[in-house]
Amino acid sequence: MQIPSRFFIWNIIFLTLVSVLWVVPSAYAKTQNPTFQNLSPEEKRQLFEQFQRLTPEQKQAALREQNIKEPKKEPSSKKLPDEMKSDALALEEETPEETPEETPEEGKKNLDEMKSERRELSLFVKEKGVSRGAVSDLSKGKPIAQKGSALVKTPFNVGLAPQTEMQPSPDEQVLKLFGYELFTQSASSPFSLMTQLPVLSEYILGPGDTVKIQLFGKENLVHELMVTREGNIDFPEIGPITVAGLRFDEFKALLQDRINKQLIGFNASITMGELRSIQVFVLGEAKRPGAYTVSGLTTLTNALLASGGVLPTGSLRLIELKRNGKVVQTLDLYDLLLKGDTRGDKRLLPGDVIFIPPVGKRIAVGGEVLRPAIYELKEEKVVKELIKLAGGFLPTSYPKSSRIERIDAKGDRTIRDLDLTEPHNQEVRLQDGDVIRVFPILEKMENVVYVKGHVWRPGGYAWKEGIRVSDLVKSVDELKPKADLNYAILKRALPPTQEIQILAVNLENALKNLGKEGDLVLMPRDELTVFGMEEGRQDAIKPIVEELVSQASYQKYPAVIKIVGHVKFPGAYPFHEHMHLGGALQAGAGLLPEADLAYVLVYRKKEPTGYGEVFSVNLNTIQGEAIPLQPADEIVVFGPKHNRPKLLKTVVDALRLQASIGEPEKIVRVTGRVRFPGEYPLEDKMSVKRLLIAAGGLTENAFSLGAEITRYEIIAKKSREIQHVSISLGNGQEMAESYLSPHDVLHIQRLPNFSNREYVTIEGEVQFPGEYTISRDETLSQIIKRAGGITEGAYVEAAIFTREDLIKTEAERLKEVKARVQSELEAEQIQATVNEKSESERAAMEEKSGLLEKLDSAVPLGRLVIDLNRALKDPKTYDVKLRSGDRLFIPRFRQEVSVMGEVQVPISHLYDASLSTEDYIERSGGVTVKADEGHVYIIKANGGMTHPAGTRWFRTEQPIAPGDTIVVPLDVDHIKPLELWTKVTQILYQSAVTVAALTNLVK
Repeated sequence: MQIPSRFFIWNIIFLTLVSVLWVVPSAYAKTQNPTFQNLSPEEKRQLFEQFQRLTPEQKQAALREQNIKEPKKEPSSKKLPDEMKSDALALEEETPEETPEETPEEGKKNLDEMKSERRELSLFVKEKGVSRGAVSDLSKGKPIAQKGSALVKTPFNVGLAPQTEMQPSPDEQVLKLFGYELFTQSASSPFSLMTQLPVLSEYILGPGDTVKIQLFGKENLVHELMVTREGNIDFPEIGPITVAGLRFDEFKALLQDRINKQLIGFNASITMGELRSIQVFVLGEAKRPGAYTVSGLTTLTNALLASGGVLPTGSLRLIELKRNGKVVQTLDLYDLLLKGDTRGDKRLLPGDVIFIPPVGKRIAVGGEVLRPAIYELKEEKVVKELIKLAGGFLPTSYPKSSRIERIDAKGDRTIRDLDLTEPHNQEVRLQDGDVIRVFPILEKMENVVYVKGHVWRPGGYAWKEGIRVSDLVKSVDELKPKADLNYAILKRALPPTQEIQILAVNLENALKNLGKEGDLVLMPRDELTVFGMEEGRQDAIKPIVEELVSQASYQKYPAVIKIVGHVKFPGAYPFHEHMHLGGALQAGAGLLPEADLAYVLVYRKKEPTGYGEVFSVNLNTIQGEAIPLQPADEIVVFGPKHNRPKLLKTVVDALRLQASIGEPEKIVRVTGRVRFPGEYPLEDKMSVKRLLIAAGGLTENAFSLGAEITRYEIIAKKSREIQHVSISLGNGQEMAESYLSPHDVLHIQRLPNFSNREYVTIEGEVQFPGEYTISRDETLSQIIKRAGGITEGAYVEAAIFTREDLIKTEAERLKEVKARVQSELEAEQIQATVNEKSESERAAMEEKSGLLEKLDSAVPLGRLVIDLNRALKDPKTYDVKLRSGDRLFIPRFRQEVSVMGEVQVPISHLYDASLSTEDYIERSGGVTVKADEGHVYIIKANGGMTHPAGTRWFRTEQPIAPGDTIVVPLDVDHIKPLELWTKVTQILYQSAVTVAALTNLVK
């Protein structure tokens, strides 16, 4: 279809008109409205919010009022002038176009309205000088902020962000300007008129007002009369009546008198109709100063709200209403906000001027007062008046701890402490810029004791002289089920430094022996923590441990011990006076089952060097209560499954770090046949016997008659020599007296001819298949004999023998081949992106990819080719020595011959001795075009491989036997290198044949 040329002409004319109508008004508006560029970010934000609340008609009127032409509804921002494209694009990007759920016609209409509104908004913010980044902020509800500007500017250095929440500390409290949120929270629109307010009797009638008169009696008549410019209303039955300048109650009385005199038999109801609009001015520190056309009922506060309110630099307390150049009313918004007093909110008359002067003196008050904020002073002179303005003190305040921050005559910031309970301090005179802070009472409670943890009623209880633990926990019924009655802790703050002290409490003893030694006497602010036997206790203990650590110093270790290993709740625990090993283990809720009682290690730091030393305890012979502990001790308890060297690594590393000249590292090592070989801390006079206990003892294959110690000695501080010392493990006395030295290595040898249980599995056609334990050098024929021999239906020539060691070898081989194939494919793919491949080359790459996928699914089987028939007939020559994990599968007699690979139909055929290799291939449909006929091979039933034509020199046909598989390989001449891909195909076919044989065996 040919498009008429006039279409292009009209299109060019349309785009030119759009550009002129948009660019020219925009530039004109910028010259006519330069003051808007100077508005603060807060003012721009409020103006934007007001614009959003307008109806579509009001938006169009607002745009026309700002000399902004309403744009055409273009489907894209591409037709906008260059100076407006960025903002329009920003709006389109940041406001996703959602698909409407209405009908297609309604959806298209709503979508067009949405796009039109965004374009109007784009023009609006573009005209007002708002940046593209600000559009994004506005869409997310953020205020518009320019570089270098602040929402609130005050002389106070107290973090005066517009925030309403109190901060916990008066020093960190963020204060706000009091009263200004009245305007930010208002939802009034500057374009709405005050038409719904009631008309009071003091209302003065004037030109433009409408009165509504309803006559009833002889007849029912309704008149709506407007006051003319001359100040009259033209009453049809009465005539002109002058009403301008009359109050509404005076007008009603006058009109009622005229009706009674001139309209006999009528009664009248007189009300006001539509009121006239008046023009007033809002000037000074207003957010949007200028002239406003408002309703005749508008008051001072209505006009202030319509103008956006007062700037932070404007006064809220001295707002003036000027009429004919004289101040007729002064409005203090604090009276409205704090007292609800509206007496100063006077109604406006035409030509009134509302003037907002600059703010006066400001003083901040923060902390524990009802309304912490920054206040403007009017008549307040002293501190007590400011506190009253802020609502007074809170119940949690501590007036004695107050202060005033002040800038003195020299310009220095000073602080003065005030006791606001004293009358003379309440009379301290205020200065501009003062900051008063009232601090709270301390959170701590006096004459109280606390109980928490595994109890039904945790909390504080009143303290009295002589109160004990049994008064706090009166019986077991007050504890939750499974409470730990043997270990609770009492936290006590010692006067006068409030240093933390921990006492251990045995609740069982306290409840049994009321008023005696175990029933501790409590002090004020004591905290008793009760634990459960089934609940972790580290969350409750952690804060106490942190307090104890914070009390540590250079000469004083933290009163904390650490328990690791085979206890119920390992971790850090408070140290208390007279603490012993048994109490520490009880703190961790006791030992777990199978804990090693013969070797419990304690690592201790020595003062003042901090160097560590170790000693071990045999709890089987020594009670834990006899081992006193010290602060910073670390207790290690071992279990049957713990990796002991790993658990001791921290201790061993600490001992290694503190080694120096003349002080070798106190570490020994044990290797060989012990349960936990590795490095162990060297104790003072540690014997070989003790080291073996630390290592968990000897294993069952250990040579218990002798061992060897490798010892390193420094000779004359010049050289280090190695000595090997043999000891007898059979002599307990010698072991106990053989003390170890630093760096000693104890080696325990294995018992000769000791080996773990070895087994093989035999399945298939034997009399008793199953798993058999074998001895060293046992053979395949012997294990078959133990299994009762082979059955009559066994096909010995097709036996499958697998070995675990070969599985690992094949897995490595597969991994290597996969890596080579993957590398070759990646190289060819990279080359293919540079040089265009031919059709045959692309087909070869596809074949390689297919072979790689098959290679990924190949499973290493570890098959070892054996001649079981020969092994059974001549075991001395052909028998196989078994290894642990070997598996033998003897299938039943197989009559089939399989053909696989590049044939038309890979299938199995019934064995026929008269058929040759070529005959079986022909019966499978012949070879495919991708077959390599010159390299056909046969996989024998026992897993061996042969070629049908024999050797190169003797072309004798190899007979096909039952169970054999004929493989027609892929022609790999076009897949280079030949050797690699030939190997890949062989791996795949051999694996497939073995898997098929095993599958048939299972069936």
